[in-house]
Amino acid sequence: MIFSDEVGIRKPNPQIFHLTAKALGVEPSRAVHIGDNLKSDVWGAKNAGFKAIYLSSEVGRDRIAESDPESLVSISRKLGKISDEQIAPDKTIGSLAMVIKAIEELER
Repeated sequence: MIFSDEVGIRKPNPQIFHLTAKALGVEPSRAVHIGDNLKSDVWGAKNAGFKAIYLSSEVGRDRIAESDPESLVSISRKLGKISDEQIAPDKTIGSLAMVIKAIEELER
């Protein structure tokens, strides 16, 4: 695992994704990133050459943090001028139970 506070790089910077691919010994094009944030997770991963699976779920969402414009959660969901419409995940899932099937579909 790579932690942004340990390496000094945060998503969506492609460097953090490249560090992860290197640590795993895989090319970015052979890696899949799964995340619940369209901008930092999906856009970041795609921009780094990864495939991206978007976990679209209300389970575990911190609505209080998302509503606070000063919170890291809120800031990360509003990165840059990228609109959600500009971001296209390779797959969208509603629960982690769907991950294996989504990856198998991406491998085809």
